[in-house]
Amino acid sequence: MPEENISANESTGRILNNARDIKSVGGTDVDRAYLGDQLVWQRFQETDDPDYIYSLNEDGADIIFYIGAKRNPIIPLRLGQRAVKRLYAVSFNYSSVENVIIPEGIEEID
Repeated sequence: MPEENISANESTGRILNNARDIKSVGGTDVDRAYLGDQLVWQRFQETDDPDYIYSLNEDGADIIFYIGAKRNPIIPLRLGQRAVKRLYAVSFNYSSVENVIIPEGIEEID
């Protein structure tokens, strides 16, 4: 039976053999893992409009609550076709979120 190789993200450049549950390689966090060219695991997941309760105003979008199921969400740059500008500090209360990526452009965490 041939060995399967799963490579870590480009920043680490390491190869993992027969790995299925990848979280770190030699103490270094891994963001994603590939089997050949296919993405098989990703730490952070993209999110969009249905994952949030948000309000729209003339300045942009404000995230009120995260209601999605992803444990490691990436906050989108836009919701409701407007730029996300504010994130309420309680947005992830009562969720199962472990980590979150907050992109540049968020002007306020209130």
